[in-house]
Amino acid sequence: QLESDTFSTGYPFLDTCLDGGWEIGSLNVIMAPPKTGKSTALCNIAAQSIQLGYNTLYITLEMSDKKIAKRIGANTFDIPMKEYNEVAKNKAYIKEKLKEIGQQNLKIPGKLFIKQYPASSAGVPDIENYIRKMEETTQTKFTVVIIDYINIMKNWRNPNTENTFMKVKQICEDLRAMATRLKFACVSATQTGRSGYESSNITMNDVSESRGLTETVDSLFALQQDALMKARGFIDIKAIALRNPEGM
Repeated sequence: QLESDTFSTGYPFLDTCLDGGWEIGSLNVIMAPPKTGKSTALCNIAAQSIQLGYNTLYITLEMSDKKIAKRIGANTFDIPMKEYNEVAKNKAYIKEKLKEIGQQNLKIPGKLFIKQYPASSAGVPDIENYIRKMEETTQTKFTVVIIDYINIMKNWRNPNTENTFMKVKQICEDLRAMATRLKFACVSATQTGRSGYESSNITMNDVSESRGLTETVDSLFALQQDALMKARGFIDIKAIALRNPEGM
């Protein structure tokens, strides 16, 4: 019996749901209503990946590369966001922080690369060509590739289609195929439909274009936050769909 090629996400809950962690060749999606923390969650996942020693590529089609770097850096080095710009100028301090991370985890931190594309300008072939070029020129093999996010990617197969179901389904299929070909775990995000706004119990029915996405992804998690949770500063994460739920 061959064992699946999994590695820790850095989060015990996710590792339990995924029966060990991210799997090479898989597509894993975080779903949330607008402005509920999709990008923050993806940045936190990237920070954990780096600290565990995995080379990580963050593709952003929404926020600027500078904002993404700031969020990941603030998480990695435990620096408040409002202080980060000033602290980051001290290169000696940052190098010392990196050494501490390696000593705590007994691993050399992974490398981080960030690439920004304008919204709706990049499809899977564009991203795959970039990954192949970066891996060749930098001699770096990516273990985790994070893409922020599915709904604002370009569907290269049908760039002018108004069928959002087909667009999301085809993008997900292409992302998963790319992850299998290039042997990395792909993590991305998507938005809920209106029914998921300010919901404390998001379900499969709240997934925007649900059938096209859920038929393809290997795991789907939801960030959910009602008005009371928002006032208290809490966000729940819920497993919506798992291809291999052996760990549950």
